[in-house]
Amino acid sequence: MMEKYVENMTRRMPIEKISIVLKLLLIIILAFGKISVNTYAKTINETLKKYPNDILDTNKIKDIDYLKKTFFSIDPWTDILPSDIDVTNYLNDDLTISVDGNKPKVLIIHSHASELYVDSQCIDDGVIAVGSKLSEALNKQYSIPNIHDITAYDIVNGEFHHDGAYTRVRDSVVQTLNENPSIEIIIDLQRDGVPQDIKYVTKVNSKPTAQINFVNGLSRIYENGVLQPTEEYPNSFVLKNLSFSFNMQLAANTFFPNFARKIYIAPYNYSLNLLPKSLLIYVGAQTNTKQEAENAAPLIAEILAYNVMN
Repeated sequence: MMEKYVENMTRRMPIEKISIVLKLLLIIILAFGKISVNTYAKTINETLKKYPNDILDTNKIKDIDYLKKTFFSIDPWTDILPSDIDVTNYLNDDLTISVDGNKPKVLIIHSHASELYVDSQCIDDGVIAVGSKLSEALNKQYSIPNIHDITAYDIVNGEFHHDGAYTRVRDSVVQTLNENPSIEIIIDLQRDGVPQDIKYVTKVNSKPTAQINFVNGLSRIYENGVLQPTEEYPNSFVLKNLSFSFNMQLAANTFFPNFARKIYIAPYNYSLNLLPKSLLIYVGAQTNTKQEAENAAPLIAEILAYNVMN
């Protein structure tokens, strides 16, 4: 009965209003225990499984130029190929996770934990604070158990060292995965670095919110004009990573227009080569306020839950 009500109601309203209604329904559901969180997420998926044409033109999903222009921003040192983008497979990709008691399903890390915002007072006031808000939202709103690793991998002997941070974080993550084999998703939360006159901010539910940016590393770089694999930085999960970020981007564009900038395509593997469902997310930049960045966290949690819950 509840599922049918949600389905009928959402079909009659504009797409931009659906998210608000579903949030209110989630509050009612959780408060009165009428249906489970997983049933709620299943209802969302069944109701919104077809994206509106202004979000994804299904007549152009094999048009590489349309896809590049609409969804991707590509680093000049690399390129995305038609074989990388199979939107039909992306949309049919099963990204769901199975929540089993309190076993962690998501690992939140910060390869560059020292990255701060314009009004941050200390290291715990930057991307780490955003990670804490994301962890809280996943736990409280969607009952997705997670681990938030606040280790500063870009600080060595008390000094900032971005070089080697990805190697240090990979070594640690491998150990965490061995100790917690239930983990299916890794989220590396960082922020962008931009000229001081640029600020990535939008309004969501009347709140100034830092825009986010999914980053994908293809492990492929131009050498003498020829695209070559980066043998030192392999990633066997490139296509799965792309599918995950593409589905996250579609959900973001649907629920929160202008929240997500285009997916940034970069040459190396970064922290994305340890699990198929790995995300590298820039939350704003150094010109954003801490509050703007923190306002993005529950939105990330919502589009993640939309994609991965049964």
